[in-house]
Amino acid sequence: FTFSNYDSQILNGQSSSTFEVFYFETNTDAQNNTNALPNLYLVNSVSQIIYARIQNANNINCFGITFFELGVHYLPIANQPQDIIVCDDETNDGIESFDLNSQNSDILNGQSATDNVVSYHLSISDAENNVNPLGSSFTNTENPQTIYVRLENSGFTDCFTTTSFQLIVNEQPVLLMEDQWPICENDT
Repeated sequence: FTFSNYDSQILNGQSSSTFEVFYFETNTDAQNNTNALPNLYLVNSVSQIIYARIQNANNINCFGITFFELGVHYLPIANQPQDIIVCDDETNDGIESFDLNSQNSDILNGQSATDNVVSYHLSISDAENNVNPLGSSFTNTENPQTIYVRLENSGFTDCFTTTSFQLIVNEQPVLLMEDQWPICENDT
């Protein structure tokens, strides 16, 4: 974590030229202004309370202390599944219905379906912003068509990754009816 990124929130509109912000692991250190943490800080646990000391730049005895929790949450990995390839029906229009949820297991690749949420989208922007999710049954509108996947931590929706795959409809051969076959006779 980079503590200076939190300064404006801690100051809450107060001038950074008038007040300074320092960060500490304990309330005692913050009270005594000792063992201030470096600006770049590595958290060694899932969550940790950090104490922020806001002090007047001209008089360090004029200060206030607040605290907040730094949390590190599991980032799921969206594994790229295989493309879904199907044969077209007799219309050969390149349009078919697909079960997008059939990709869940490949995308999760052993990660918990309870702790993660899989959603499907038509654009990377929709996937990243978690808008306009597709239903599990989807009929393609172009061939091939890219589907974008968002895999997010169900408890912390800011923790997500994306991937994509293609929906491909292969043309079906058109067979002649038996009575349309040319008939050849042997002259011998």
